[in-house]
Amino acid sequence: MGVSKLASPTFVLYRILGNDMPPIHSLSQTLDNLQFILKNEPPLENCSKRFILNRIIDPDRVKALRGLLAAAGHPVDEIPFERDVYRGLADPQHRSNYLTNNNPGRNFALKLGVALADYVLPFDGQIFMPEPGWQDIRLAVAEVPECPAWLVPMVRLLTNEEALQPTPVDRDEAEGQSEPQVFFARNSEEQFDESLPYGSAPKQEMLIRLGVPGPWQFHPGPFWEGLRSRPRSKHVDQALQAGKVYRLASGNPVATIQNSKRRQVRLDSVVKFREKVDRVFGVTPRP
Repeated sequence: MGVSKLASPTFVLYRILGNDMPPIHSLSQTLDNLQFILKNEPPLENCSKRFILNRIIDPDRVKALRGLLAAAGHPVDEIPFERDVYRGLADPQHRSNYLTNNNPGRNFALKLGVALADYVLPFDGQIFMPEPGWQDIRLAVAEVPECPAWLVPMVRLLTNEEALQPTPVDRDEAEGQSEPQVFFARNSEEQFDESLPYGSAPKQEMLIRLGVPGPWQFHPGPFWEGLRSRPRSKHVDQALQAGKVYRLASGNPVATIQNSKRRQVRLDSVVKFREKVDRVFGVTPRP
């Protein structure tokens, strides 16, 4: 179903909240940033805010997040962490993928959102939407409602207070720009590739498929060549850009401003987190 240019487009913004994994994140990143969002983010015209709890292991953390969101009146969906399923995964990489559940979480948001609004925003959990950025998105989409895919530039913050400055924050990350958030019209039928785990460019693969210019076009090596050789989206070269969002502070400022450093720390953090969970649930390596 298309969207009339005379209509007022509706939106649903999902933020996908997952496990905090030091040292790429602080231990309280998600809780701290959610509190900041609920206190400081403005209402978004024609947009419903919803949240997904994505395989969060700590039941106390789940309870705390649910309590904050219930008090704020925001709907919550959950992809539960299932201990027996996790323990049944023999391959360490499969367990890491289960814990992070990156692109499956985005696709879950798309699946839920198409029943609720004209446009579905399956955003990362730490995203903050400033008022000027939202108005730019809303007006741009109303002007070109037939556009199937949209890109929202993202700036990584060193402190959350930067989001409240009267002058918009811009920051060039060392060794490359930050990848934008991506959202879709309900009739796009686009899906993120669930075979790509966290830390292996799961969102950049989508940007490549959509033909979005960026450093992902030039990264060397067989992995990147393989991504660039994949079939392109039916929406290739159709995505437009609008607005701006902030990625709230991760708790690791060095990784925030250095792209290559962030990638390595992210990979190390996933392994450390999985090994910790393995110890907690008594998972032992299998031959």
